[in-house]
Amino acid sequence: MNRVDDKALDRVLLLAMKARTAQSNKCDVILRAALKALGRYDSERSELALCNGGYEDVEVGRAYDALRQLVNRGLAEGRGDLKSPAGPRYTECEINSAGLRSLGDD
Repeated sequence: MNRVDDKALDRVLLLAMKARTAQSNKCDVILRAALKALGRYDSERSELALCNGGYEDVEVGRAYDALRQLVNRGLAEGRGDLKSPAGPRYTECEINSAGLRSLGDD
């Protein structure tokens, strides 16, 4: 399976945050939606990683790193321990105005 371009991954993560804001800001929910949109979701491996540290699956780990970088770059707001990081089910994120502008949504 080919590797997803970093910019494409960032965009899909931001779109997942935008779509999920009214429902849930939990990082595991955002990551699951993004991986499904990219066709990278594996119900067994992905769920194990989403419910634990996030790095038990390469795809989840890469997406979680990208999500954390979006927070670090100021395109999303994060809550919980995103620096260590805590597992995705223990952290939250949401798109902010800078993230919306990067998508072309003012």
